[in-house]
Amino acid sequence: MSSHPKSHMLLERNQTCMEGAEGRVGHVYADLGERFSLKGRRHTNQYAQLYFQRLMNVSPGLSELARQKWKTVKKSTILDVQIGQDCWVLGTLYKHMKKKPCVLDEYNIDFDPDQEKPEKYTAEDDYLIMEDEGARMKLIGDALPKSLLVTGVVIAVRGKEVEGGDFQVSDVCFRTPQLHQTVPEVMEDKYVALLSGLDVGDAKDPLKTLLLVQYLIGSLGSEYDQVLSSKITRVVVAGNAMAYVEPPSLKLGEKQQKSRLTEPLKELEVYLSQLAATVPLDIMPGMQDPANLSLPQQPLHACMCGEAGKLDMLNRVHNPHNFSIDGAEFLGTSGQNIDDMYRFSSETDRLKLLEMSLTWGHMVPTAPDTLPCFPFSDKDPFIIQSCPHVYFAGNQPQYSQKLVQCSEGTSTRLITVPSFAQTGTVVLVNTRTLKCHPITFDVSAIGA
Repeated sequence: MSSHPKSHMLLERNQTCMEGAEGRVGHVYADLGERFSLKGRRHTNQYAQLYFQRLMNVSPGLSELARQKWKTVKKSTILDVQIGQDCWVLGTLYKHMKKKPCVLDEYNIDFDPDQEKPEKYTAEDDYLIMEDEGARMKLIGDALPKSLLVTGVVIAVRGKEVEGGDFQVSDVCFRTPQLHQTVPEVMEDKYVALLSGLDVGDAKDPLKTLLLVQYLIGSLGSEYDQVLSSKITRVVVAGNAMAYVEPPSLKLGEKQQKSRLTEPLKELEVYLSQLAATVPLDIMPGMQDPANLSLPQQPLHACMCGEAGKLDMLNRVHNPHNFSIDGAEFLGTSGQNIDDMYRFSSETDRLKLLEMSLTWGHMVPTAPDTLPCFPFSDKDPFIIQSCPHVYFAGNQPQYSQKLVQCSEGTSTRLITVPSFAQTGTVVLVNTRTLKCHPITFDVSAIGA
């Protein structure tokens, strides 16, 4: 890691000017994820404080949007809502779902721990409840996208209270993140490689991963491929670099047990060493990786990367991960947020869920209800304060992308990054144009 000799750009805090390896273009990189650090924090708070911080932080911006949308309509608290009076109310949603699993279920006499978990927990009789600082009320009406919404979303609704105490919704308003800065004009094409789900150590044929590494370091493909790979300024591994390792049987000897646990780490170390010796590499923890389970996941411990952890170009980062390259801001997760939203909504399009997460202005609305997270008491770091240029989620079933328009003509590129072990696909994002395209490694025909 060194200063670029030809760069006259003033670097802000946490920015680093990366000089590419021989034949590889350089870039200006900034890690923007300091808010996800848990250093000095303790798991001693109640989760109610996190919901309160979410409501307090989102309310000012959402209230302003609601006033602009419903100019002549009065704002009310839930306690002050009157029957038949048109008004709008702001609060946090709770989705009542009979099928939602409960931690007390295991104490039920009929509980079967081996029962297969359903793909979704939704049902026709699910309903939404809104809660503010003083009370709660049930929301009804076709204007409310009940099947799409999940617990934890802060929303403003317009309507009237009806007989029985329910609130008949006639319109809704979500918090739109603030505008992002425009991408500084860059004359040359540079790329960020997004990949996830390497599943190193799953005992399957590692040929796909070997080819991927050789491609990324510029040792594979035609002259065109090598020129393209030389323009990859950074590689981001969005979680699940390691496969899930079953706990070794106690019947195995101590040496065999140790081997079962350490062999995947040794294999991962080889791949990371090869990559980080040639191209800057960010590695995010995921659901399967040896890191804390609750979000935000902290960077992998250096010992998990072996000798590769000593390389300057290996960057162990948080999940979620927020960074910028040459002024283009990236925000992404290892996919747990989209997986959880998928389970608790009727929506089957994961790209749509990623879009809704941006529309709601929150990366992980279902945490801490159905997705574990740290009990913050002074902030909610998962709030999306400004629209990133690229918003991605790793470890998804398939690749998809979409350019969505934010307010006043700005746009965000949404990307679902598929599991590499399952699809053999890596995504290249052009930081100049924000366009992206997949590259797939198919080894099925080899040896056939």
